Amino acid sequence: MSIRKNEYQIEVFEETFENDPVWTAEAQAPFQALHVGERFNPGALASGSWGSLADGQEFRIKDIDHIFYENTETVGHKLMVKLTAVDRTQEF
Repeated sequence: MSIRKNEYQIEVFEETFENDPVWTAEAQAPFQALHVGERFNPGALASGSWGSLADGQEFRIKDIDHIFYENTETVGHKLMVKLTAVDRTQEF
């Protein structure tokens, strides 16, 4: 049995998983753990197609889905993250 390489992907969505992701990335190492309710600051991720936040709003993680897949060469983990825009003072 040969060892397959690992593959990691992240896809970030606004409000629903039904639309195209606003940002995607691939990596050779796992992404840090994310949790529902945490703030998500796209910061310098200029490559994404981020919606505009109103003054006093921020993105929070609303849902997370993990998808695992494999083929003859790789074993993969896709992290799908759903964001929602909320008022900065809102408890989540």
